[in-house]
Amino acid sequence: MGSKSKKKAAPSRDPGQWFLDHALELSAIATSMLAAACYFIGRAGLVGWYETAGVPQLVFAWPAQDIIIRGLTDEDTWLLVLLSVGGSALYFGMLSLLSAWTSRIAARVRDLRNRGETVWTRGERRLRVWAARRARRAHTSAAALATLRWRALGKRGDLRRQLTKAKALRWQPPVGLLAIVLAACALLAVTFAYIGSMGLLYRAPYTNAARAFNDQYAAATGREAPARQLPSWAQVREPRSKTSLQASIERGRRQLAAYPFVRLKAKEASAGVEAAAVEEADCGWLVQASGGVLVLLTSDGLLVKNFGDGAFSWQTVAPESCSKQPAR
Repeated sequence: MGSKSKKKAAPSRDPGQWFLDHALELSAIATSMLAAACYFIGRAGLVGWYETAGVPQLVFAWPAQDIIIRGLTDEDTWLLVLLSVGGSALYFGMLSLLSAWTSRIAARVRDLRNRGETVWTRGERRLRVWAARRARRAHTSAAALATLRWRALGKRGDLRRQLTKAKALRWQPPVGLLAIVLAACALLAVTFAYIGSMGLLYRAPYTNAARAFNDQYAAATGREAPARQLPSWAQVREPRSKTSLQASIERGRRQLAAYPFVRLKAKEASAGVEAAAVEEADCGWLVQASGGVLVLLTSDGLLVKNFGDGAFSWQTVAPESCSKQPAR
């Protein structure tokens, strides 16, 4: 005979081995999802800041990598996401533990019941065996003896199981009903995913950015920011007392420490032609810049300077060096 054919090894069903085999694909998917979430968070923060400040969004062209980095460094939003994911994982973990515990208790109760049924069944079978022994004395025929013994012992083995299964008929739902239920479950899953993503990845950074602008405006001007038309879930303007306004100013000062305080001047508009002399340069915190468009937060409020293709210069100075002092 020829050599024996080698049997193919069965594929491993270990989940850990499957993750190791597809580590590259899973890492690529995770990186893409993380980048998309960071972009979503960063863009939501920018939209919230622009709408609260009253600055058109299309004026600034942010690169995608800068928006992703901005979203990645939003600590408050990511902390909220981690708490939500951790709470959900803990909730479903407790549900699985409770389900395993209840199934174990149910199996124990079922085992106790089966033991009781087994005892009664053995007693009935013993009585039937004794009856068959008494009948065997009167019937000497082997066929008659086997028939009596079968009738006395009753239906057993495969026949008994088949009859038991035949009695326990289950209701089979129609295919259309199953399709409707599955479609409803999928719709609910998509709805909850949308609500969760909007609440965690959009509304939270939007609201945080709106509050940050209000605090920065209060720190620069000493008064509340002007009211804007914002969504109903992003209403961050509340009646403030002197204590709350002072707390907002303190928070705004800590935030403005990350921005440079500059003196902005216009330079030559073209070669050999000097621009008109500016008696007093604009001073303020440079909070946004894109090309020739700069946004300054001054003691008078928000100032947007558009130099277009013209040249300009700005110099980092101390707030005390300008004639218009910021609010204290």
